[in-house]
Amino acid sequence: MKEPEIVPEHLSNPVNNYVLVGILLVGLCLFVVLNLVSEDDAGIIAFSTSVIIATGVAIFAFVVSKQSETGILAKSYFLLGLGFTSYVVAELPYYTFDLVLGIEAYPSIADLFFFALYPLILGHLLLNLKYFHMGYSNFQKFWIIAIPVTALVGLPRNHQYFT
Repeated sequence: MKEPEIVPEHLSNPVNNYVLVGILLVGLCLFVVLNLVSEDDAGIIAFSTSVIIATGVAIFAFVVSKQSETGILAKSYFLLGLGFTSYVVAELPYYTFDLVLGIEAYPSIADLFFFALYPLILGHLLLNLKYFHMGYSNFQKFWIIAIPVTALVGLPRNHQYFT
């Protein structure tokens, strides 16, 4: 097994809080707009927004992959780019069936591309974790199990997931 790449103690590009606040504000505005417009318009807005954002993420991932040329980052971001490309490819037939043709979009060929997103993103995450993470403490292992168990046990039994 390869040795993990060395990550500097302090990263040169820290997380910008203004960017995080901007992302939250865009999400909040989109939420408000989708609740104010008609259902038909909400579908078109949601479709357009999801395709534009996923396309941007795919392009960004492929650019990062190309800049890295070789190594773990190239592979990792290539998988991320493929994942979001599959999502965009899935959105196009799904919403074409639903909004344009007015037919039931599920099940369709789009489902194959929707499902491809998950293993590709998981591959991206696992490659990054494999080389940049050294293991979990017992405390972290406890919470990795406790949080989902608490969420499942805490759901009310008359919730829609149990009917």
